[in-house]
Amino acid sequence: EKSTAALSKGTAALPKFPSVRRDLALLLDAAVPYAVVEESALAAKEELLTGIIPFDIFSDPKGEKVPLGKKSLAVALTFQHADRTLTTEEVNDALARIVTRFRESAGAEIRG
Repeated sequence: EKSTAALSKGTAALPKFPSVRRDLALLLDAAVPYAVVEESALAAKEELLTGIIPFDIFSDPKGEKVPLGKKSLAVALTFQHADRTLTTEEVNDALARIVTRFRESAGAEIRG
């Protein structure tokens, strides 16, 4: 018989407050690597940003859904605070600042 204390030993503590995920689809020049997008997000120095993960990339050789020479890169941004639940306004403000960085550093447009 194992005690619950023994089971939880050595595992990382789960965060007490929920994270918020926001997905963005960025329209970029085809030559822009994901690393530039990630560096742009991290360079924003947003305290609430805890992660960025690419989850989709799309280009259209016909130029119908995505203009020729461009690609669509979808990223998931995770926001979290260690001591409290985030407000929608806090997440929206942080996201807006990161989007500005994407535009300035990576030449990104946001796909609707």
